[in-house]
Amino acid sequence: KPLDTKEAAEWFLITGANTWGNDKVTFSDRVDWVAANHEQIMEVFEDPCSCRWWEDADSPWEFLAWALEYGAWQTNPETFVSKIPVHMDGSNNGLQLYSLLLRDPQNAKATNVSPSETPQDLYQDVADKTWETVQTTDHEYGQLWAGYFGDAGIPRKLCKKPVMTLPYGVTRWSCSGHVQSWYEDEHNVTKDHPFGSRYRQACKWLAHQIWNSTLTVTGGAMDCMQWLRSIAKTMSDHGLGVYWTAPSGFQVYQEYT
Repeated sequence: KPLDTKEAAEWFLITGANTWGNDKVTFSDRVDWVAANHEQIMEVFEDPCSCRWWEDADSPWEFLAWALEYGAWQTNPETFVSKIPVHMDGSNNGLQLYSLLLRDPQNAKATNVSPSETPQDLYQDVADKTWETVQTTDHEYGQLWAGYFGDAGIPRKLCKKPVMTLPYGVTRWSCSGHVQSWYEDEHNVTKDHPFGSRYRQACKWLAHQIWNSTLTVTGGAMDCMQWLRSIAKTMSDHGLGVYWTAPSGFQVYQEYT
């Protein structure tokens, strides 16, 4: 489509900033980021093989495709037609739904259901909460992890999977397995570990802190999940599947035999 409205042009610019990785600031700041980097983007458009700046983007190929369109738009705005999709992603869809079901303002804010100037980051919130625990505990493993991470703190990506999969039934045991897999990916298992032969126990301890932080940050979602499980068990005990009527009148029936 042509960028023939102010709104269309702004979403196109926001998409460019997003593919670069500048997606944690306000929309107006993202538009400003494109303006501030106009000259470099045009250099990419003119010769992407010589100007390799685009390789530094979070999503290099997507940013390159966008930069080529940006240059074409700047060169011939009257005839330009964009074919780049505008990405809009949910912030942990499962927990978004729980925040709505529970009318939970804490979760609604954390998952961007309620409005805010800048995007909220639930995964980073859990990482920060876990890091706070690690830094203040007297536990031996906590002190070792504090030294291991240093000033960088708990990485966001370490907490993302346990938080993301919480609404779909992830367990504390699964969380431990994830942390251990992450650690083994970071260190060749045939070499010495900073935790020596106790790295599995250390990973289990850290996983428990991530799990507890997740439950703290996500509010009542786990309580609701446990309630739903109890309903399902009660129905199953009576030989029934789980069924309900949606607000639209559509009847939903789930049965696992």
